[in-house]
Amino acid sequence: MNIRSFGWIQNPSDFNKLKKTVAIFDSDSKQYNLLKEKLVEENIYHFKDIQKSLQTKLDNGCEEFTYSELVGRNLNKYGKTPKSRKDSVPNALIQISLESQSSNTRGKKFTDEWSSDGFLRWAVSLNFVQHNREEDTFKITDKGMEFIKTETEEEMHQVLKEALLSYPPATRVLEILDKHPNVTKFFIGNRIGFKDEPGFTSYPEELMIEWIKDSADKNEENKIRTDVEGTADKYARMICGWLKKVGYVNQKSSRYKSAINEEREITGFTQYSITGKGKHALKQIKGNSSNSKNTKFLLWEFLAVKGKGKNYIRTRRATILKFLESSTSFKNLINHLKHKGFNDSINVIKSDIEGLNNIGIRIDLNDNSVRLLDKINNFHIPKINVNLSNEEKDKLKVKEFFISETSIPNKFITLLDLAYDGNANRDFEIITSEFIREVYKLNTKHLGGTRKPDILIWNDEFGIIADTKAYSKGYKKNISEEDKMVRYIDENAKRSKDDNPNEWWINFGKNIPSSNYFYLWVSSEFIGKFEEQLKETASRTNTNGASLNVYQLLMGGHLVQTGRFNISNLPAYMNNSEIKFS
Repeated sequence: MNIRSFGWIQNPSDFNKLKKTVAIFDSDSKQYNLLKEKLVEENIYHFKDIQKSLQTKLDNGCEEFTYSELVGRNLNKYGKTPKSRKDSVPNALIQISLESQSSNTRGKKFTDEWSSDGFLRWAVSLNFVQHNREEDTFKITDKGMEFIKTETEEEMHQVLKEALLSYPPATRVLEILDKHPNVTKFFIGNRIGFKDEPGFTSYPEELMIEWIKDSADKNEENKIRTDVEGTADKYARMICGWLKKVGYVNQKSSRYKSAINEEREITGFTQYSITGKGKHALKQIKGNSSNSKNTKFLLWEFLAVKGKGKNYIRTRRATILKFLESSTSFKNLINHLKHKGFNDSINVIKSDIEGLNNIGIRIDLNDNSVRLLDKINNFHIPKINVNLSNEEKDKLKVKEFFISETSIPNKFITLLDLAYDGNANRDFEIITSEFIREVYKLNTKHLGGTRKPDILIWNDEFGIIADTKAYSKGYKKNISEEDKMVRYIDENAKRSKDDNPNEWWINFGKNIPSSNYFYLWVSSEFIGKFEEQLKETASRTNTNGASLNVYQLLMGGHLVQTGRFNISNLPAYMNNSEIKFS
Protein backbone atom coordinates (compact mmCIF):
# COMPACT_ATOMS: atom_id res chain seq x y z
CA MET A 1 0.00 0.00 0.00
CA ASN A 2 1.26 3.45 -0.93
CA ILE A 3 0.55 6.21 1.59
CA ARG A 4 1.03 9.70 0.21
CA SER A 5 0.38 13.19 1.55
CA PHE A 6 -2.80 14.99 0.57
CA GLY A 7 -4.86 17.84 1.95
CA TRP A 8 -2.22 20.47 2.57
CA ILE A 9 -0.69 22.43 -0.31
CA GLN A 10 2.44 24.59 -0.12
CA ASN A 11 3.32 25.64 -3.64
CA PRO A 12 0.78 25.58 -6.54
CA SER A 13 -1.45 28.56 -7.20
CA ASP A 14 -2.12 28.60 -10.97
CA PHE A 15 -5.67 27.42 -11.76
CA ASN A 16 -4.86 26.93 -15.45
CA LYS A 17 -1.96 24.63 -14.62
CA LEU A 18 -4.24 22.74 -12.24
CA LYS A 19 -6.71 22.32 -15.11
CA LYS A 20 -3.94 20.99 -17.38
CA THR A 21 -2.94 18.52 -14.67
CA VAL A 22 -6.47 17.17 -14.31
CA ALA A 23 -6.93 17.03 -18.11
CA ILE A 24 -4.11 14.47 -18.34
CA PHE A 25 -6.64 11.87 -17.14
CA ASP A 26 -9.22 12.44 -19.91
CA SER A 27 -8.37 10.84 -23.26
CA ASP A 28 -10.68 13.29 -25.06
CA SER A 29 -8.95 16.38 -23.69
CA LYS A 30 -6.68 18.70 -25.61
CA GLN A 31 -3.89 18.14 -23.08
CA TYR A 32 -4.10 14.35 -23.36
CA ASN A 33 -3.82 14.52 -27.14
CA LEU A 34 -0.96 17.00 -26.94
CA LEU A 35 0.90 14.51 -24.77
CA LYS A 36 0.09 11.66 -27.15
CA GLU A 37 0.92 13.45 -30.40
CA LYS A 38 3.85 15.61 -29.38
CA LEU A 39 5.04 16.14 -25.81
CA VAL A 40 6.16 12.62 -24.85
CA GLU A 41 8.11 12.18 -28.06
CA GLU A 42 9.74 15.62 -27.91
CA ASN A 43 10.59 15.76 -24.20
CA ILE A 44 11.30 12.29 -22.77
CA TYR A 45 13.89 11.19 -25.34
CA HIS A 46 16.59 10.77 -22.66
CA PHE A 47 14.72 7.76 -21.24
CA LYS A 48 13.60 5.52 -24.09
CA ASP A 49 11.97 2.90 -21.84
CA ILE A 50 9.87 5.52 -20.02
CA GLN A 51 9.03 7.21 -23.31
CA LYS A 52 7.90 3.96 -24.91
CA SER A 53 5.80 2.93 -21.90
CA LEU A 54 4.01 6.28 -21.67
CA GLN A 55 3.47 6.49 -25.43
CA THR A 56 1.90 3.03 -25.47
CA LYS A 57 -0.51 3.92 -22.65
CA LEU A 58 -1.52 7.15 -24.36
CA ASP A 59 -1.95 5.46 -27.75
CA ASN A 60 -4.23 2.91 -26.06
CA GLY A 61 -6.37 5.64 -24.47
CA CYS A 62 -5.37 4.77 -20.89
CA GLU A 63 -6.83 7.22 -18.34
CA GLU A 64 -5.21 5.90 -15.16
CA PHE A 65 -1.54 6.49 -14.38
CA THR A 66 0.90 5.66 -11.60
CA TYR A 67 2.52 8.24 -9.36
CA SER A 68 5.86 7.57 -11.04
CA GLU A 69 4.38 8.11 -14.51
CA LEU A 70 2.84 11.41 -13.43
CA VAL A 71 5.42 12.97 -11.13
CA GLY A 72 8.65 11.18 -12.00
CA ARG A 73 11.97 11.93 -10.32
CA ASN A 74 14.68 14.59 -10.26
CA LEU A 75 17.11 13.12 -12.82
CA ASN A 76 19.79 14.31 -15.19
CA LYS A 77 20.13 12.91 -18.71
CA TYR A 78 22.23 10.03 -17.37
CA GLY A 79 19.49 8.92 -14.98
CA LYS A 80 21.37 10.16 -11.91
CA THR A 81 20.47 12.77 -9.31
CA PRO A 82 21.75 16.07 -10.75
CA LYS A 83 24.14 18.30 -8.86
CA SER A 84 22.09 21.30 -9.97
CA ARG A 85 18.42 21.77 -10.87
CA LYS A 86 19.43 23.22 -14.23
CA ASP A 87 20.74 19.77 -15.20
CA SER A 88 17.36 18.11 -14.58
CA VAL A 89 15.53 16.61 -17.55
CA PRO A 90 11.83 15.64 -17.77
CA ASN A 91 10.68 12.06 -17.26
CA ALA A 92 6.95 12.17 -16.40
CA LEU A 93 3.59 13.40 -17.68
CA ILE A 94 2.93 16.32 -15.34
CA GLN A 95 6.52 17.52 -15.73
CA ILE A 96 6.10 17.92 -19.50
CA SER A 97 2.56 19.31 -19.24
CA LEU A 98 3.50 22.37 -17.18
CA GLU A 99 6.11 24.94 -18.06
CA SER A 100 8.52 26.09 -15.39
CA GLN A 101 7.76 29.46 -13.84
CA SER A 102 11.07 30.63 -15.27
CA SER A 103 10.48 29.09 -18.71
CA ASN A 104 10.33 32.45 -20.48
CA THR A 105 13.82 33.40 -19.40
CA ARG A 106 15.52 30.03 -19.48
CA GLY A 107 13.76 28.31 -22.35
CA LYS A 108 12.74 25.52 -19.99
CA LYS A 109 9.48 23.97 -21.20
CA PHE A 110 8.90 21.59 -18.31
CA THR A 111 8.56 21.73 -14.56
CA ASP A 112 10.29 19.76 -11.81
CA GLU A 113 9.09 16.73 -9.89
CA TRP A 114 8.45 18.76 -6.72
CA SER A 115 6.04 21.11 -8.49
CA SER A 116 4.47 18.13 -10.29
CA ASP A 117 3.79 16.49 -6.94
CA GLY A 118 2.26 19.75 -5.68
CA PHE A 119 -0.20 20.02 -8.56
CA LEU A 120 -1.17 16.35 -8.27
CA ARG A 121 -1.66 16.74 -4.51
CA TRP A 122 -3.80 19.83 -5.13
CA ALA A 123 -5.95 18.00 -7.69
CA VAL A 124 -6.56 15.11 -5.27
CA SER A 125 -7.26 17.44 -2.34
CA LEU A 126 -9.99 19.27 -4.29
CA ASN A 127 -11.57 15.95 -5.36
CA PHE A 128 -10.69 16.39 -9.03
CA VAL A 129 -8.47 13.30 -9.10
CA GLN A 130 -8.79 10.06 -7.13
CA HIS A 131 -5.90 8.03 -5.67
CA ASN A 132 -5.86 4.22 -5.47
CA ARG A 133 -3.59 3.46 -2.50
CA GLU A 134 -3.23 -0.22 -3.34
CA GLU A 135 -1.92 0.36 -6.87
CA ASP A 136 -0.60 3.91 -6.37
CA THR A 137 -2.58 5.00 -9.43
CA PHE A 138 -4.66 8.10 -10.15
CA LYS A 139 -7.75 8.77 -12.26
CA ILE A 140 -10.18 11.62 -12.82
CA THR A 141 -13.37 12.08 -10.77
CA ASP A 142 -16.75 13.41 -11.89
CA LYS A 143 -15.85 16.75 -10.28
CA GLY A 144 -12.57 16.74 -12.17
CA MET A 145 -14.36 16.07 -15.44
CA GLU A 146 -16.71 18.98 -14.75
CA PHE A 147 -13.68 21.18 -14.04
CA ILE A 148 -11.82 20.46 -17.28
CA LYS A 149 -14.98 20.80 -19.40
CA THR A 150 -15.33 24.49 -18.45
CA GLU A 151 -14.67 26.85 -21.35
CA THR A 152 -14.56 30.32 -19.79
CA GLU A 153 -12.78 31.66 -16.72
CA GLU A 154 -16.16 32.39 -15.14
CA GLU A 155 -17.25 28.76 -15.59
CA MET A 156 -13.92 27.51 -14.25
CA HIS A 157 -14.17 29.76 -11.19
CA GLN A 158 -17.70 28.54 -10.49
CA VAL A 159 -16.49 24.93 -10.30
CA LEU A 160 -13.51 26.01 -8.20
CA LYS A 161 -15.79 27.89 -5.80
CA GLU A 162 -17.77 24.72 -5.17
CA ALA A 163 -14.57 22.71 -4.74
CA LEU A 164 -13.04 25.23 -2.33
CA LEU A 165 -16.22 25.38 -0.24
CA SER A 166 -15.99 21.59 0.11
CA TYR A 167 -12.29 21.77 1.00
CA PRO A 168 -12.24 22.07 4.84
CA PRO A 169 -9.08 24.22 5.22
CA ALA A 170 -10.53 26.86 2.86
CA THR A 171 -13.74 27.10 4.88
CA ARG A 172 -11.67 27.36 8.07
CA VAL A 173 -9.78 30.33 6.60
CA LEU A 174 -13.09 31.99 5.65
CA GLU A 175 -14.39 31.45 9.21
CA ILE A 176 -11.30 33.13 10.65
CA LEU A 177 -11.56 36.09 8.28
CA ASP A 178 -15.28 36.42 8.95
CA LYS A 179 -14.45 37.20 12.59
CA HIS A 180 -11.10 38.94 12.11
CA PRO A 181 -10.67 41.29 9.12
CA ASN A 182 -7.31 42.66 7.96
CA VAL A 183 -5.07 39.95 9.39
CA THR A 184 -1.81 38.46 8.13
CA LYS A 185 -0.93 34.90 7.17
CA PHE A 186 0.62 34.53 10.64
CA PHE A 187 -2.66 35.33 12.41
CA ILE A 188 -4.45 32.79 10.20
CA GLY A 189 -1.65 30.21 10.41
CA ASN A 190 -1.83 30.26 14.20
CA ARG A 191 -5.46 29.14 13.91
CA ILE A 192 -5.35 26.35 11.32
CA GLY A 193 -4.23 22.75 11.61
CA PHE A 194 -3.30 20.43 14.45
CA LYS A 195 -1.20 22.75 16.56
CA ASP A 196 0.68 20.11 18.57
CA GLU A 197 2.25 18.74 15.37
CA PRO A 198 5.41 19.85 13.55
CA GLY A 199 3.51 19.95 10.25
CA PHE A 200 1.57 23.07 11.29
CA THR A 201 4.16 25.49 12.63
CA SER A 202 3.19 29.15 12.69
CA TYR A 203 5.17 32.21 13.68
CA PRO A 204 3.62 34.84 15.99
CA GLU A 205 2.32 37.88 14.14
CA GLU A 206 3.64 40.27 16.80
CA LEU A 207 7.16 38.84 16.59
CA MET A 208 7.20 38.94 12.78
CA ILE A 209 6.05 42.57 12.62
CA GLU A 210 8.66 43.44 15.24
CA TRP A 211 11.32 41.61 13.21
CA ILE A 212 10.54 43.31 9.90
CA LYS A 213 10.50 46.73 11.60
CA ASP A 214 14.04 45.97 12.79
CA SER A 215 15.28 45.08 9.29
CA ALA A 216 18.52 46.86 8.42
CA ASP A 217 17.70 47.55 4.76
CA LYS A 218 15.35 46.71 1.89
CA ASN A 219 17.11 43.42 1.15
CA GLU A 220 16.59 42.14 4.69
CA GLU A 221 13.05 43.52 4.70
CA ASN A 222 12.20 41.64 1.49
CA LYS A 223 13.76 38.43 2.79
CA ILE A 224 11.73 38.53 6.00
CA ARG A 225 8.53 39.32 4.11
CA THR A 226 8.90 36.60 1.49
CA ASP A 227 11.06 33.83 2.99
CA VAL A 228 10.27 33.64 6.71
CA GLU A 229 7.08 31.76 7.56
CA GLY A 230 5.93 28.63 9.33
CA THR A 231 4.33 25.74 7.46
CA ALA A 232 0.80 26.70 8.54
CA ASP A 233 1.52 30.31 7.56
CA LYS A 234 2.43 29.08 4.09
CA TYR A 235 -0.80 27.05 3.88
CA ALA A 236 -2.75 30.15 4.95
CA ARG A 237 -1.05 32.29 2.29
CA MET A 238 -1.75 29.76 -0.47
CA ILE A 239 -5.41 29.27 0.49
CA CYS A 240 -6.00 33.03 0.73
CA GLY A 241 -4.51 33.35 -2.75
CA TRP A 242 -6.98 30.83 -4.18
CA LEU A 243 -9.91 32.44 -2.37
CA LYS A 244 -8.90 35.86 -3.65
CA LYS A 245 -8.96 34.61 -7.25
CA VAL A 246 -12.57 33.43 -6.91
CA GLY A 247 -13.67 36.65 -5.19
CA TYR A 248 -14.06 35.44 -1.61
CA VAL A 249 -11.07 37.28 -0.11
CA ASN A 250 -9.48 40.71 -0.53
CA GLN A 251 -5.89 41.60 0.27
CA LYS A 252 -3.97 44.81 0.86
CA SER A 253 -0.43 45.80 1.77
CA SER A 254 0.46 47.10 5.22
CA ARG A 255 2.99 49.81 6.08
CA TYR A 256 5.13 50.22 9.18
CA LYS A 257 7.66 52.76 10.40
CA SER A 258 11.18 51.40 10.69
CA ALA A 259 12.27 50.86 14.30
CA ILE A 260 15.83 51.94 13.50
CA ASN A 261 15.23 54.75 11.00
CA GLU A 262 12.09 56.86 11.45
CA GLU A 263 12.35 58.25 7.93
CA ARG A 264 12.18 54.80 6.34
CA GLU A 265 8.81 53.20 5.61
CA ILE A 266 8.58 49.41 5.72
CA THR A 267 6.36 47.47 3.34
CA GLY A 268 4.78 45.03 5.75
CA PHE A 269 2.94 41.75 5.43
CA THR A 270 -0.15 41.29 3.26
CA GLN A 271 -3.42 41.62 5.17
CA TYR A 272 -6.47 39.53 4.23
CA SER A 273 -10.21 40.16 4.66
CA ILE A 274 -13.35 38.30 3.62
CA THR A 275 -15.54 39.86 0.90
CA GLY A 276 -19.31 40.13 0.75
CA LYS A 277 -19.34 37.17 -1.65
CA GLY A 278 -17.20 35.23 0.79
CA LYS A 279 -19.56 35.98 3.68
CA HIS A 280 -22.55 34.89 1.61
CA ALA A 281 -20.85 31.64 0.59
CA LEU A 282 -19.82 30.90 4.18
CA LYS A 283 -23.37 31.47 5.38
CA GLN A 284 -24.71 29.05 2.78
CA ILE A 285 -22.34 26.19 3.62
CA LYS A 286 -23.14 26.56 7.31
CA GLY A 287 -26.76 25.88 6.49
CA ASN A 288 -27.97 29.22 7.82
CA SER A 289 -29.97 29.93 4.68
CA SER A 290 -32.58 28.20 2.58
CA ASN A 291 -29.79 26.25 0.90
CA SER A 292 -28.76 22.96 2.47
CA LYS A 293 -25.29 22.43 3.85
CA ASN A 294 -22.73 21.14 1.39
CA THR A 295 -20.66 18.01 1.88
CA LYS A 296 -17.08 18.58 2.95
CA PHE A 297 -14.47 16.46 1.25
CA LEU A 298 -11.55 14.95 3.09
CA LEU A 299 -9.29 11.95 2.98
CA TRP A 300 -7.65 9.98 5.78
CA GLU A 301 -4.36 11.58 4.70
CA PHE A 302 -5.68 15.08 5.61
CA LEU A 303 -5.65 14.17 9.29
CA ALA A 304 -1.91 14.42 10.06
CA VAL A 305 1.06 15.68 8.08
CA LYS A 306 4.24 14.62 9.87
CA GLY A 307 5.58 13.49 13.22
CA LYS A 308 5.89 10.30 15.23
CA GLY A 309 2.99 7.85 14.89
CA LYS A 310 1.48 9.81 11.99
CA ASN A 311 -0.65 6.94 10.63
CA TYR A 312 -1.80 5.95 14.13
CA ILE A 313 -2.95 9.54 14.71
CA ARG A 314 -4.66 9.76 11.31
CA THR A 315 -6.62 6.60 12.03
CA ARG A 316 -7.57 7.75 15.54
CA ARG A 317 -8.93 11.04 14.19
CA ALA A 318 -10.68 9.29 11.33
CA THR A 319 -12.30 6.92 13.83
CA ILE A 320 -13.55 9.92 15.82
CA LEU A 321 -15.21 11.39 12.72
CA LYS A 322 -16.81 8.12 11.66
CA PHE A 323 -18.28 7.65 15.15
CA LEU A 324 -19.63 11.21 15.35
CA GLU A 325 -21.68 10.68 12.20
CA SER A 326 -24.04 8.51 14.27
CA SER A 327 -23.59 9.54 17.92
CA THR A 328 -23.31 12.65 20.11
CA SER A 329 -22.13 11.02 23.35
CA PHE A 330 -18.57 11.94 24.35
CA LYS A 331 -18.46 9.09 26.86
CA ASN A 332 -19.46 6.59 24.18
CA LEU A 333 -16.85 8.07 21.85
CA ILE A 334 -14.11 7.41 24.41
CA ASN A 335 -15.35 3.85 24.93
CA HIS A 336 -15.51 3.28 21.17
CA LEU A 337 -11.93 4.48 20.74
CA LYS A 338 -10.73 2.16 23.51
CA HIS A 339 -12.56 -0.71 21.82
CA LYS A 340 -10.69 0.15 18.61
CA GLY A 341 -7.35 0.09 20.46
CA PHE A 342 -6.89 3.82 21.09
CA ASN A 343 -6.19 4.21 24.79
CA ASP A 344 -5.16 7.85 24.68
CA SER A 345 -6.27 10.23 27.42
CA ILE A 346 -9.49 12.23 27.26
CA ASN A 347 -7.48 15.44 26.84
CA VAL A 348 -5.69 14.01 23.80
CA ILE A 349 -9.07 13.26 22.22
CA LYS A 350 -10.28 16.76 23.06
CA SER A 351 -7.11 18.09 21.44
CA ASP A 352 -7.93 16.03 18.32
CA ILE A 353 -11.41 17.58 18.22
CA GLU A 354 -9.92 21.06 18.57
CA GLY A 355 -7.57 20.25 15.69
CA LEU A 356 -10.41 18.92 13.52
CA ASN A 357 -12.19 22.23 14.03
CA ASN A 358 -8.99 24.00 13.05
CA ILE A 359 -8.80 22.16 9.72
CA GLY A 360 -12.39 23.10 8.91
CA ILE A 361 -14.49 20.20 10.24
CA ARG A 362 -16.91 21.84 12.66
CA ILE A 363 -17.48 19.90 15.89
CA ASP A 364 -19.26 21.24 18.96
CA LEU A 365 -17.98 19.82 22.29
CA ASN A 366 -19.87 20.61 25.50
CA ASP A 367 -19.35 18.58 28.67
CA ASN A 368 -20.72 15.13 27.79
CA SER A 369 -22.03 16.04 24.35
CA VAL A 370 -20.09 16.18 21.10
CA ARG A 371 -21.80 17.01 17.82
CA LEU A 372 -20.51 16.92 14.24
CA LEU A 373 -21.94 20.01 12.53
CA ASP A 374 -20.78 19.28 8.98
CA LYS A 375 -21.70 16.66 6.42
CA ILE A 376 -18.56 14.87 5.32
CA ASN A 377 -17.93 12.46 2.48
CA ASN A 378 -17.69 8.73 3.14
CA PHE A 379 -13.90 8.64 3.18
CA HIS A 380 -12.00 5.36 3.51
CA ILE A 381 -9.73 4.39 6.40
CA PRO A 382 -6.97 2.15 5.02
CA LYS A 383 -6.47 -1.20 6.70
CA ILE A 384 -2.86 -0.81 7.69
CA ASN A 385 -0.86 -1.67 10.77
CA VAL A 386 -0.92 1.39 13.01
CA ASN A 387 0.83 -0.24 15.95
CA LEU A 388 3.39 2.11 17.42
CA SER A 389 7.07 1.34 17.82
CA ASN A 390 8.52 1.68 21.32
CA GLU A 391 10.15 4.97 20.29
CA GLU A 392 6.84 6.31 18.96
CA LYS A 393 5.04 5.24 22.14
CA ASP A 394 7.61 7.04 24.27
CA LYS A 395 7.40 10.23 22.20
CA LEU A 396 3.59 10.28 22.20
CA LYS A 397 3.49 9.53 25.92
CA VAL A 398 5.59 12.62 26.63
CA LYS A 399 3.28 14.69 24.42
CA GLU A 400 0.26 13.23 26.18
CA PHE A 401 1.68 14.35 29.54
CA PHE A 402 1.99 17.96 28.42
CA ILE A 403 -1.44 17.93 26.72
CA SER A 404 -3.21 16.29 29.67
CA GLU A 405 -1.34 17.47 32.75
CA THR A 406 -0.31 21.03 31.88
CA SER A 407 -1.85 24.24 30.58
CA ILE A 408 0.83 24.74 27.94
CA PRO A 409 -0.82 25.69 24.62
CA ASN A 410 -0.66 22.95 21.99
CA LYS A 411 1.33 25.12 19.59
CA PHE A 412 4.30 24.93 21.96
CA ILE A 413 4.11 21.17 22.52
CA THR A 414 5.32 20.78 18.94
CA LEU A 415 8.73 21.93 20.24
CA LEU A 416 9.17 18.28 21.28
CA ASP A 417 9.24 17.41 17.56
CA LEU A 418 11.01 20.49 16.22
CA ALA A 419 13.95 20.10 18.59
CA TYR A 420 14.79 16.76 16.93
CA ASP A 421 14.35 17.96 13.33
CA GLY A 422 17.62 19.21 11.87
CA ASN A 423 15.68 20.90 9.05
CA ALA A 424 13.58 22.95 11.47
CA ASN A 425 16.19 25.20 13.08
CA ARG A 426 14.35 28.43 12.29
CA ASP A 427 11.01 27.02 13.48
CA PHE A 428 12.67 25.85 16.68
CA GLU A 429 14.31 29.18 17.49
CA ILE A 430 11.25 31.33 16.70
CA ILE A 431 8.76 29.16 18.59
CA THR A 432 11.17 28.79 21.53
CA SER A 433 11.38 32.59 21.71
CA GLU A 434 7.58 32.87 21.65
CA PHE A 435 7.24 30.15 24.31
CA ILE A 436 9.62 31.85 26.73
CA ARG A 437 7.81 35.15 26.20
CA GLU A 438 4.28 33.76 26.60
CA VAL A 439 4.80 31.09 29.26
CA TYR A 440 7.90 32.09 31.24
CA LYS A 441 6.70 35.73 31.02
CA LEU A 442 10.17 37.01 30.19
CA ASN A 443 11.01 39.56 27.52
CA THR A 444 12.45 37.95 24.41
CA LYS A 445 13.87 39.21 21.16
CA HIS A 446 14.39 36.85 18.26
CA LEU A 447 17.44 38.01 16.32
CA GLY A 448 18.95 35.30 14.14
CA GLY A 449 20.97 36.26 11.12
CA THR A 450 24.69 36.90 10.73
CA ARG A 451 26.78 37.78 13.79
CA LYS A 452 23.80 37.78 16.15
CA PRO A 453 22.61 35.32 18.81
CA ASP A 454 19.36 33.50 18.09
CA ILE A 455 17.41 34.88 21.06
CA LEU A 456 17.84 37.47 23.80
CA ILE A 457 15.95 36.81 27.06
CA TRP A 458 15.65 39.30 29.90
CA ASN A 459 13.76 41.09 32.65
CA ASP A 460 14.87 43.93 34.92
CA GLU A 461 17.06 41.58 36.95
CA PHE A 462 19.02 39.52 34.40
CA GLY A 463 19.74 38.95 30.72
CA ILE A 464 20.45 35.72 28.80
CA ILE A 465 22.14 35.23 25.43
CA ALA A 466 20.55 32.09 23.97
CA ASP A 467 21.34 29.90 20.99
CA THR A 468 19.00 27.11 19.87
CA LYS A 469 20.06 23.97 18.00
CA ALA A 470 17.72 21.35 16.52
CA TYR A 471 19.49 17.98 16.36
CA SER A 472 17.91 14.59 15.75
CA LYS A 473 20.42 12.71 17.90
CA GLY A 474 21.34 15.39 20.40
CA TYR A 475 23.82 18.26 20.62
CA LYS A 476 27.43 17.36 21.35
CA LYS A 477 30.46 19.53 22.01
CA ASN A 478 31.18 21.90 19.13
CA ILE A 479 34.19 24.23 19.30
CA SER A 480 32.96 26.64 16.61
CA GLU A 481 29.63 27.09 18.43
CA GLU A 482 31.52 27.68 21.67
CA ASP A 483 33.64 30.34 19.92
CA LYS A 484 30.49 32.08 18.66
CA MET A 485 28.98 32.18 22.13
CA VAL A 486 32.23 33.51 23.61
CA ARG A 487 32.20 36.27 20.99
CA TYR A 488 28.59 37.20 21.82
CA ILE A 489 29.38 37.36 25.54
CA ASP A 490 32.44 39.54 24.92
CA GLU A 491 30.53 41.85 22.56
CA ASN A 492 27.78 42.29 25.13
CA ALA A 493 30.33 43.11 27.82
CA LYS A 494 32.26 45.66 25.72
CA ARG A 495 29.30 47.04 23.73
CA SER A 496 31.51 48.58 21.07
CA LYS A 497 30.22 49.31 17.59
CA ASP A 498 33.77 48.68 16.37
CA ASP A 499 33.45 45.04 17.45
CA ASN A 500 30.05 44.54 15.82
CA PRO A 501 28.31 47.31 13.83
CA ASN A 502 24.85 45.73 14.21
CA GLU A 503 24.88 46.41 18.00
CA TRP A 504 22.50 43.56 18.78
CA TRP A 505 22.98 44.07 22.55
CA ILE A 506 20.99 47.33 22.59
CA ASN A 507 17.83 45.19 22.61
CA PHE A 508 18.48 44.17 26.21
CA GLY A 509 16.76 46.14 28.97
CA LYS A 510 18.72 49.14 30.24
CA ASN A 511 18.59 48.35 33.96
CA ILE A 512 20.20 44.90 33.99
CA PRO A 513 23.26 44.77 36.30
CA SER A 514 26.44 44.07 34.29
CA SER A 515 27.15 41.05 36.50
CA ASN A 516 23.79 39.45 35.73
CA TYR A 517 24.22 38.33 32.13
CA PHE A 518 24.27 34.61 31.31
CA TYR A 519 24.50 32.31 28.31
CA LEU A 520 22.19 29.42 27.39
CA TRP A 521 22.05 26.65 24.80
CA VAL A 522 18.66 25.04 24.07
CA SER A 523 18.42 21.78 22.10
CA SER A 524 16.72 18.38 21.87
CA GLU A 525 19.18 16.85 24.33
CA PHE A 526 22.86 17.16 25.18
CA ILE A 527 25.23 14.27 24.61
CA GLY A 528 28.89 13.33 24.85
CA LYS A 529 31.17 15.88 26.48
CA PHE A 530 28.88 18.86 26.12
CA GLU A 531 29.39 19.88 29.74
CA GLU A 532 33.02 20.62 28.83
CA GLN A 533 31.70 23.26 26.42
CA LEU A 534 29.81 24.90 29.27
CA LYS A 535 32.83 24.91 31.58
CA GLU A 536 35.15 26.22 28.86
CA THR A 537 32.73 28.99 27.86
CA ALA A 538 32.51 30.11 31.48
CA SER A 539 36.30 29.95 31.90
CA ARG A 540 36.98 31.98 28.75
CA THR A 541 34.43 34.72 29.55
CA ASN A 542 34.09 34.72 33.33
CA THR A 543 30.35 34.37 32.69
CA ASN A 544 28.07 31.59 33.90
CA GLY A 545 25.45 29.82 31.84
CA ALA A 546 23.73 26.50 31.20
CA SER A 547 22.15 24.13 28.71
CA LEU A 548 18.45 23.27 28.61
CA ASN A 549 16.89 20.32 26.77
CA VAL A 550 13.46 20.65 25.21
CA TYR A 551 11.69 18.49 27.80
CA GLN A 552 13.06 20.64 30.63
CA LEU A 553 12.22 23.79 28.66
CA LEU A 554 8.55 22.76 28.63
CA MET A 555 8.65 21.47 32.20
CA GLY A 556 10.06 24.78 33.41
CA GLY A 557 7.21 26.56 31.67
CA HIS A 558 4.72 24.26 33.40
CA LEU A 559 6.28 25.00 36.80
CA VAL A 560 6.10 28.75 36.14
CA GLN A 561 2.42 28.44 35.13
CA THR A 562 1.54 26.53 38.29
CA GLY A 563 3.44 28.89 40.59
CA ARG A 564 6.01 26.27 41.59
CA PHE A 565 8.93 28.15 40.10
CA ASN A 566 9.73 31.83 40.57
CA ILE A 567 11.36 33.13 37.42
CA SER A 568 13.54 35.44 39.51
CA ASN A 569 15.36 32.30 40.66
CA LEU A 570 16.44 31.35 37.13
CA PRO A 571 20.00 32.79 37.57
CA ALA A 572 20.57 30.25 40.35
CA TYR A 573 20.39 27.52 37.69
CA MET A 574 23.15 29.14 35.62
CA ASN A 575 25.98 27.06 37.06
CA ASN A 576 27.61 25.80 33.84
CA SER A 577 25.73 22.52 33.74
CA GLU A 578 22.49 21.18 32.27
CA ILE A 579 19.36 22.58 33.91
CA LYS A 580 17.05 20.03 35.51
CA PHE A 581 13.83 21.58 36.79
CA SER A 582 12.41 18.21 37.82
